[in-house]
Amino acid sequence: MEMTMTVIGSGSAGNCYILQNEQEAIILEAGLPFGKEVKEALGWNTSKVKALVCSHQHGDHSAYAKQYEAAGIPVLALPEVLQLRGIGRMGKALTPGKGVKVGDFKILPFPLIHYNTDGTRCPNCGFLITHPYAGRICFFTDCESFTREVQTDDGLRYQPYDFPDVSHWMMEANYDDFILNRSHLDDRLKERIRRSHMSLRNCLKVAKRVDLHSTREILLIHLSDGNADDRKFIREMRKATGKRVFAAHAGLRIQYNITPTF
Repeated sequence: MEMTMTVIGSGSAGNCYILQNEQEAIILEAGLPFGKEVKEALGWNTSKVKALVCSHQHGDHSAYAKQYEAAGIPVLALPEVLQLRGIGRMGKALTPGKGVKVGDFKILPFPLIHYNTDGTRCPNCGFLITHPYAGRICFFTDCESFTREVQTDDGLRYQPYDFPDVSHWMMEANYDDFILNRSHLDDRLKERIRRSHMSLRNCLKVAKRVDLHSTREILLIHLSDGNADDRKFIREMRKATGKRVFAAHAGLRIQYNITPTF
């Protein structure tokens, strides 16, 4: 049964992705309305959506979560998102490190480091998603590095993630250092971008470090409109990994199906 990933939007204007086959679907991020684009991508079969999954509370990722709840779709998100967006009975609070199952989708949230515009921490998580027809999908966005904080006897340490047997990567590659440095943005905004989003350089470091043995392709997500270069990003990632690489844009559709693992 064909499993596909469809990009509804990816970037600061709004993020939304659909993972689906003929029988079931999940939607990643609610940065865009539950409108025609989403419903059309679902083949107008909205009843097959098992859940909306949100990474964090910022508007380009969760602004329209209430619309999805109103359509009868369960909303899986951190407590901060559920509270901010006024999600009620259809909400399920995620706990990083504790997996949940909806339909045949298994979803493991894991913590990531992100910041608000005022410099305070913004709770954020990535997702390791497993499905018999898609294998393992690793999704992470809005983070400077693919790491988690670990308290040790020697103090706070940053532990890199490296999930095995990932079939499909969805990696943030928000900006190019060279383009950002030459931009007309003020220095404070540039620094906030560096602390809260992943550069192409850091994304390449992640791809070179993790196990790509089972990887079919890499989808680069949340590219900046003004500080990224799609063709360069694809070219550099292909060179670094030897894998198929895509840059997310509205309407992109990728086959994620594999031999079923029932």
